[in-house]
Amino acid sequence: AFERGPMQVCQYPRGGLPVADQADDLWARRSRFSRGPLSVLVAEVFLPNLWAALSARPENN
Repeated sequence: AFERGPMQVCQYPRGGLPVADQADDLWARRSRFSRGPLSVLVAEVFLPNLWAALSARPENN
């Protein structure tokens, strides 16, 4: 199994995304997963469509 390193969270800069996805107040996180000599960096940016989809689900209201 992979071991997850510390998670880093930041407010993501608008200019770091393609123009079609740019928005204010974006949040991102990243963490590194390691297993022996292998290492993978996973970075995620939470776009506004995610929050809209989550709030539309009945169990979240």
